[in-house]
Amino acid sequence: MNKTNSALKSAIPSLVVLAAGLVAVLAGIAPKFQSSAADMINFSQLYVSVAITVFIAFCFGAVRYSLSVGLSLALISLHDLLLTLALTALVSLALPQAAIMPVLVMFAPVFTFALSLPVIRAARDLRAANSARDMSDEQVAEEAVKSTRSLRMGSALLALLFIAAGAAGGLKLTATLMPLLAGLAAALLSSCVLTGKVWLLAGARFGKNRKK
Repeated sequence: MNKTNSALKSAIPSLVVLAAGLVAVLAGIAPKFQSSAADMINFSQLYVSVAITVFIAFCFGAVRYSLSVGLSLALISLHDLLLTLALTALVSLALPQAAIMPVLVMFAPVFTFALSLPVIRAARDLRAANSARDMSDEQVAEEAVKSTRSLRMGSALLALLFIAAGAAGGLKLTATLMPLLAGLAAALLSSCVLTGKVWLLAGARFGKNRKK
């Protein structure tokens, strides 16, 4: 299986959720909002914010590490933002959202960097420390995911505890905080099954990551 097919296969769960969210939006049944909150939201501005955030992720990765890392971070950030939006739209069918929803959705890249960047950095370190004869790129990516698992799970659990503490304020507050939970879930999924594959694909197309 080539790197492109491997990345696409890893993205299947996300694509299913994205498709479900898109169908709900096109059907006009999602997202649902509390009272008149929908009148306060300009989704075109949200989409601009998403584009700017993805561009920032690319610039950070490209300047700090390499072009391939910049592309990896941009793709993962875009994935996590879109998946967060889809999950939030679906959950809103049961828990209508507040006007602050777009702001909380834009927190998704914070979780992305906290959970996916360690995988990419570990992969770069492993690639620099081992020749291609000792470890293939695929082995490097797999080992990077494994070696950072405890760090990522610990970070995700801590974030979950903070979100749960906030949600203890009642059902409306729980509904309001759902975009944060969706962003955390999206970023955790990416770091476990997608980030390593995207790093492989970006490295194959745009050259090896350089160690600084």
